[in-house]
Amino acid sequence: MLYKDCGFYLRYAHSFVYKKRSPESDIYLTYLLKCRPLRQYNKEELRAFSKPFLIQQIKTIQPKFIVCLGDTVVQVMFDDKEAHVKI
Repeated sequence: MLYKDCGFYLRYAHSFVYKKRSPESDIYLTYLLKCRPLRQYNKEELRAFSKPFLIQQIKTIQPKFIVCLGDTVVQVMFDDKEAHVKI
């Protein structure tokens, strides 16, 4: 599973999506950051550093649907700092 050590909400989202009988390979749920930084960091630098890894994962997995979890990943994926998600 792609959500190991990624937190409660990602596991919950996975369980909800797969209860709808969608094959796991069809849907990719993601945050931008793949780990929680242990100290203060420059957000813009880390986002710029992380984006190529996310793009490569998407190219490798080739999901039919991508679920962006949170404002940060939506803003980076769409190059729009004003983009927001609502839950």
